Amino acid sequence: MKHSLLIFLAFICLNSFGQGYSSSVALNQEVFVQFDRDFYLSGDKVWFSLFNYGSTTLRPLSETRFMQFTLLNRSGEKIIQESIKVEKGRSKGQFILPLSLLTDEYLVHVGFAGEAADQFVFRTKLSIYNRPEAMETANSSSLDFSSPENLKLESFNENISLKGTKTTFEFKEKVELNLGLLNADNANVSILVRPYSADVDHIKAEPSDLFERQNYRAFKTLNFQTLADHNALQYQLVRNSPVIEGLRTSIYVPETKQLKGFFKVSNDIYTMDMSNLPGGIKSFYFSEFSFKAYIPPNAAWDYEKDLFKDNLVPYFENEPSFSWAENTQDFGSVLQDIAFLTPAYTPHVLKYTWQQSIITSVITSGSFESIPTNNPLLATDAMMDIPLFYKKASDYEVMDNMSEFLYEIVTGIRTFEKDGKQDVRVAFVGGVYHDAPLFLVNGIPTRDTETVLKIPIDDVIGAGVIKDHKASGLVKYNREVRPFGDFGGSGIVVIHLKPGATNPFRIDYSEMLKRNTYIVPEIYPNADYSQTSDASNIPDFRQTLYWNPEMKLEGDKNELSFYTSDVEGNYEVIIQGVSENGKIIYARYPFKVERNTPQN
Repeated sequence: MKHSLLIFLAFICLNSFGQGYSSSVALNQEVFVQFDRDFYLSGDKVWFSLFNYGSTTLRPLSETRFMQFTLLNRSGEKIIQESIKVEKGRSKGQFILPLSLLTDEYLVHVGFAGEAADQFVFRTKLSIYNRPEAMETANSSSLDFSSPENLKLESFNENISLKGTKTTFEFKEKVELNLGLLNADNANVSILVRPYSADVDHIKAEPSDLFERQNYRAFKTLNFQTLADHNALQYQLVRNSPVIEGLRTSIYVPETKQLKGFFKVSNDIYTMDMSNLPGGIKSFYFSEFSFKAYIPPNAAWDYEKDLFKDNLVPYFENEPSFSWAENTQDFGSVLQDIAFLTPAYTPHVLKYTWQQSIITSVITSGSFESIPTNNPLLATDAMMDIPLFYKKASDYEVMDNMSEFLYEIVTGIRTFEKDGKQDVRVAFVGGVYHDAPLFLVNGIPTRDTETVLKIPIDDVIGAGVIKDHKASGLVKYNREVRPFGDFGGSGIVVIHLKPGATNPFRIDYSEMLKRNTYIVPEIYPNADYSQTSDASNIPDFRQTLYWNPEMKLEGDKNELSFYTSDVEGNYEVIIQGVSENGKIIYARYPFKVERNTPQN
């Protein structure tokens, strides 16, 4: 017995610390974040690219980990806080600035959830201008739109070659460049094309001063108590409903069809690990259940029923209420050595703001022809999938109500009245389930049968049923219900509503059960005029001409292409990254965009 206990404890220790981390890697890591612009208006979408690499090796760190991205004002108040997933030393994403932000400098803080705020891995300041104030300032200022001066900056390359055929381009002209790695075979880089700026922060192997050194993790101690949690994404929830003795609490994440469990921390606090979930906005469904013996409805005799006494099925009792436990951190300590200055309205800022106001006016007028982009189609919501047993309401005569439609049309559903209330059961070969099914109303899970049956039938596109594996031995039915785990034990009824129809579960569900687990990268809308015959009438006021937060380069032959806009000026291509063998990749390539003047 003692020998078995020692083996078990050794196993626990290995799993607690064998997460792919070592003290040397954890203590000597650095993070650098590149943004798509050097200033923003409130309400803008901010795009970022993150690098996580060893401070001595400069190699991208291979571990998967979750960091916390926070935007703070000068008082240390949280404006935005999101989790980000870092894989193989890279992360990317975007967030939207609140429209109400005042004109000021703000701090970007990157650290680990669960650690003290002063244990950050990166911080930098962002200049943000209040949009209404900036537009009023721009409209009352005289703007100079004269042709830009000739570029005097020479291109700069570090471990990468960047070549083009020319440095002056016309409006909406395609720019083509050749990229070649030097002293490296593979690298993952971020590429930005924007108006030329004299000062551009870039990855540095040797920070030049004390302040830069203090912005990195390498010079801070590590809280080893949370070392094993750096590759986990855990959220805590506070239970608001009374605890019922003998019942189990469960959670279901329906948008990915992955069953998740709760881990109890104290009487009213629970936590769950969402490391394996895709990011984005997730739906959560909370429930309590107990297990009871499954007795087939056609088992008439006691000896037949006794055969099934050990065949347990979940019996769902109620749906508890939870709220998110707030992560409390004191950010005051990370602001003490930073001087915040109110950013000035430079001609560059005023010009950009004026262009944004013009675009807003054109869109409002309804005459705007949008810039063509190369965005792929968005992935569909898995919870809106059509099940095998599915009927469209439009294919049948008008039903009086939802109950009639489900009973008369949808295969395998029984509706009846019990104790003066309408109820629903899913039928299978040999009988009907004792418990009510789980409903998915436009992907939102609920067991509120009464509210479901009150949905106007005129709002319904169609409905279907997903049966438990007991309903049929066919593999296709097993595959359909298996991702739902115990929650599919009594069948699932899927209901799709028409666009614009009111979903009775949306408001309450969005209040608590919708949360951004971590930032999911979107596709940046880079312009693509290759399929447009006449682009001259499309107003294109882009100042960020190209943004690719993660581009893989191999060897000395890589191609980069993008289109210029209708904004004259001096621009530059900025490439940053680290190679797999620990070489810093950095390049700046200047060029000019000007209007084509026809020759007489």
